Amino acid sequence: MSHELKVTGRVERPLCLNVADLRKMASLEIGALPIICGSGTEKGTIKSYRGVLLRDILEQASVIITEHHAPNRLYLKLTSNDGYMALFSWQEINNTVVGEKAIVVFEREGRPLDENEGEFAFVSANDYRPGPRRMRYLGHIEVCEVV
Repeated sequence: MSHELKVTGRVERPLCLNVADLRKMASLEIGALPIICGSGTEKGTIKSYRGVLLRDILEQASVIITEHHAPNRLYLKLTSNDGYMALFSWQEINNTVVGEKAIVVFEREGRPLDENEGEFAFVSANDYRPGPRRMRYLGHIEVCEVV
């Protein structure tokens, strides 16, 4: 299990965060989140998650935007320590309701995450079906640009 979350790629300040770092940031609690998989099947409900907005972490890393249309070419690749990946566009996180509840999680139901989820997890709670982009063992956020 990794004890750090790396933020790299097109950022001015690459980050290597631990849970204590996230706890110092403004956090958000999401309650009663039904986990619906890609097929539409409900896999249960999480009573609560607490974490930091993905866009707040990106702001701390300072995403490099070279010109006016650059955000249209940026995407975020989130990778877990077991190889699972999720993708987001920069616009999706910063200009839609998805970004309002896309959080890097450090606490579930009032307790630190356990070995079943790792020290960091991720959930996009405003997705219609949050299951496919829900991630355990989050280890890396990379800001990429389509060229």
